[in-house]
Amino acid sequence: MNSGLSLNGHRLILSSASPRRKELLEGLGLRFTIDTDTSFTEHYDKDTPLGEIPALMSEGKSDGFHRPLEDDEILITSDTMVYCEDVIMGKPHSREDAISMLKKLSGRVHHVTTALTLRSNKRKETVSDTAYVHFKELTDSEIEYYVDNFRPFDKAGAYGIQEWIGYIGIDRIEGSFFTIMGLPVHLVYQELANKYCKDNGRTAESPIRMFKYLLLKTIYDISDVDVVERSRYDMSFKYFLGMAPEEDVINSSSLCKFRKLRLEDMDLMNLLIQKSVEIAIEKGIIKSRTIIVDATHTEARSNPYSPIEILRLRSKQLRKVLYAMDDNIKQTLPSKNKEDDLAHELDYTKDLLKLITSDASLSEVPAVKQRLNMLKETLSDIEDHYTTSKDADARIGHKTEDSSFFGYKTHIAMSDERIITAATVTSGEKGDGPQLKELVEQSRKNGMEVNTVIGDTAYSGSENLRLAEDEEKGFTLVSKLHPAISHGLRKDEDKFDYNKDAGMFVCPAGHMAVRKARQGKKDGKWNQSMTYFFDVEKCKTCSRREGCYKEGAKSKTYSIPIRNEEQKRQLGFQKSQEFKDIARQRYKIEAKNAELKQVYGYDKALSYGLDGMQMQGAMTIFAANIKRILKLS
Repeated sequence: MNSGLSLNGHRLILSSASPRRKELLEGLGLRFTIDTDTSFTEHYDKDTPLGEIPALMSEGKSDGFHRPLEDDEILITSDTMVYCEDVIMGKPHSREDAISMLKKLSGRVHHVTTALTLRSNKRKETVSDTAYVHFKELTDSEIEYYVDNFRPFDKAGAYGIQEWIGYIGIDRIEGSFFTIMGLPVHLVYQELANKYCKDNGRTAESPIRMFKYLLLKTIYDISDVDVVERSRYDMSFKYFLGMAPEEDVINSSSLCKFRKLRLEDMDLMNLLIQKSVEIAIEKGIIKSRTIIVDATHTEARSNPYSPIEILRLRSKQLRKVLYAMDDNIKQTLPSKNKEDDLAHELDYTKDLLKLITSDASLSEVPAVKQRLNMLKETLSDIEDHYTTSKDADARIGHKTEDSSFFGYKTHIAMSDERIITAATVTSGEKGDGPQLKELVEQSRKNGMEVNTVIGDTAYSGSENLRLAEDEEKGFTLVSKLHPAISHGLRKDEDKFDYNKDAGMFVCPAGHMAVRKARQGKKDGKWNQSMTYFFDVEKCKTCSRREGCYKEGAKSKTYSIPIRNEEQKRQLGFQKSQEFKDIARQRYKIEAKNAELKQVYGYDKALSYGLDGMQMQGAMTIFAANIKRILKLS
């Protein structure tokens, strides 16, 4: 039997004892041997999102294989997990356990995620696929008949879709049937064809070209699918990518893999900023010795509770384009979900996509197609992270005393010519001031001479004032003092962050002070202090209260001294005309922050986690810098 694949002499090894995976792999017409010897012990952190566990297990099985692979060998490992309502359904330990599992699955929708790892001695790829299984209401007699006659004790979730209970109990599936069986054979074929078959698969793309694809995606704020599709016919895109007019484009899924496999371990942000600053200096664009510093916030892809918000936003954007074409189309669209329930919102989104994609006269209109693809990409990403509605790395930050956001901060240093010279990404609760040292150091490392730093009150803390007065690394700090700018004499681990917009301090747990008061005598021996009062009821139940809140205390305060010697000198400087003249240039960075958000979509995270945010920041800042360089050249 011939699969149609020529693997160029490679030999396949299936590291699984599952008879179903063996049967499925044979169905592809591939020759392989079975070797299940591995030192891997299944273990994962309890905080690991459920949808990511199979990939961890599959890679662990691969890495734990008992011997090194020969040059011509390809090892295949896999792991499948069934989960329902955030509960993992493993293999049952007894008849009673199997019956209990099936009762939980009865009348519900559950997830089946299967991960696949292909490894040679030169490369390793892991991909995952998720399917959704809809069980009807099962009777007790049906469940007991299946368990007693088919004995599904070797199957996750206590059932096999290819067996009797699958015939009578499953009324609908979404996704691959074979993913549910335990091996997404379409991915096996795809990965082998793309990576190991010269005759059938695509050749490996140049990392430079892949990076250019991502840069175009960032510049035009479009989906993976749309940047690839536009590259198919837009000659300006093909020229930028270094492609001949007749040359074919990549598969859009390759962009996701490139981001994960090739870019995640790189200090990409600093690398790209350094390169763009280098270009700007070579062209004589950067002439000033002044940097302006500030932070801009980015909302997480999901809010603290669910991804519903981003789904509704993308759906709204699609409907807006449709309404502009034909206002009467409102009558034909499915009814919007009014419940704050993710499952209902997912159903509405799928119904909307199904309706639009079924009508080529709508779906092929460029404006509609672009929004349609963005909604599809969002839906796919959320389904992959269905089990974790919360971005684990994102935190609550405060824009003002009365407003907050859930996400990240990007701390930016920019030259007077509006070229970004340094940047760091943190979670949303972090203060701006502590980032100044790194921003100055990075700017200098990237080739920028820094004699003057312009910032708002967040950067005039005592540590920064001392940094500015350093004989070797010092600079002129143009930052207004605030009555509460110093962290005082507390240890680093006890310091709270100052939020300039709210005029309040925020504790390490993210709670903001509720009021403040000046204490001490104005003309006394000791400096006055500003005392900040926190909601003691929150402190009593806070997970980080140990060492911060004393059990039984009726209040929680945080006090800092006012006007140390550095502050006094800074106060004198800020009253000068020189300070006032230089400070007027700070508006430039506010405009840059607005550009990042409005032009490049930096107001919303495109993925989950700090790594994803850093990658998005790297691409966005590089695109903004290159655009500015071209304008000034």
